Amino acid sequence: LMVQHKDQMQLAQSRGFKSIMFPNIVNNDVYEIEGNKERKNFVVVGAISSRKSLHLLIPVIKKIGDKIFEFVGAPGDSIGEKIFEELKSLKNVLMHGRLNRKDTLKKIAGAKALVNTSRMEGFPNAFLEAWALGTPVISLFVDPGDVIKTHNLGYFCNGDVNLLEKILNMNHYDITEENLRSYVRDNHSPSAAITAFEKIFSDDLK
Repeated sequence: LMVQHKDQMQLAQSRGFKSIMFPNIVNNDVYEIEGNKERKNFVVVGAISSRKSLHLLIPVIKKIGDKIFEFVGAPGDSIGEKIFEELKSLKNVLMHGRLNRKDTLKKIAGAKALVNTSRMEGFPNAFLEAWALGTPVISLFVDPGDVIKTHNLGYFCNGDVNLLEKILNMNHYDITEENLRSYVRDNHSPSAAITAFEKIFSDDLK
């Protein structure tokens, strides 16, 4: 069984499955993207739906009216349509709707941070693309394999909305773009995937 991170591996093993960890790969086109150098706004990417728990973010956005939030994505269900309309009515929110891949990556590249409020994710490609672009991730519920905490790739709030608000209000994040990019190069590049693939066959031959 192939898994994306150590938490999935532990779950698979607890259920009696032999598992191997194989990294997601970041496409090389990500490195060609340039965004706004000022990095003032926050960005949220993905379908706006009941699964994303964006109703928890809305009160926070209202409380910190001096911070701008940009949303890339369209409503994914009836609840998402209501959330979309409420977000659109807020003065410090920019709704871009669905964008093509290049324009989405530009928004991430120019953001102060990528914000994620989903309760359940595997290993989101948006996280990897953000780090490859030098953008930290602020995640309310998800830290796949504890990589955010372990590698200083952003902030994990462990479901604490008050902590999320505090982090969004911070003027400076003690996170370097080079550290974010290095993590992706070392763990999610094509060469890293080849190394992982070779290890799989090496272990099987022992």
